[in-house]
Amino acid sequence: MSSHLLRSDLDPILGGYLILMVVLAVGLVTQRRRAAAGKPTTRLTGRRDRGWQALIVHVLTDALGGYLVLAAVVVLYYYGVARVGGSFLASAITGSLLLLGISLPVFIAISWLAQRSAKWSFRGRSGRGDKADD
Repeated sequence: MSSHLLRSDLDPILGGYLILMVVLAVGLVTQRRRAAAGKPTTRLTGRRDRGWQALIVHVLTDALGGYLVLAAVVVLYYYGVARVGGSFLASAITGSLLLLGISLPVFIAISWLAQRSAKWSFRGRSGRGDKADD
């Protein structure tokens, strides 16, 4: 009973944890190498480091990387631990893509609205402060 419990519960959790730690370690080593070489630690350089284009590129690359890690964990879980119903892999992949497709535009829209409202509130405060100083 205990060996079955270890195989069915501990192995997938440990496997997922190890995959996540390897991905994070690769990112940390890459960032440290770039910093030691005197390069910026962001993925982009030049004019595209700021603004909406850089934000969208960063969000999309992070989302794609996260999705690929999730897909790897799901595939390894399916083939290594639990061979469940035939549509498990297809629904896991398409369901994750659907959630990604819904959440990314919502995130970008909310970011745009937050930036826009912050810009308007900043302009309003600076305008009142200038008039009070006159």
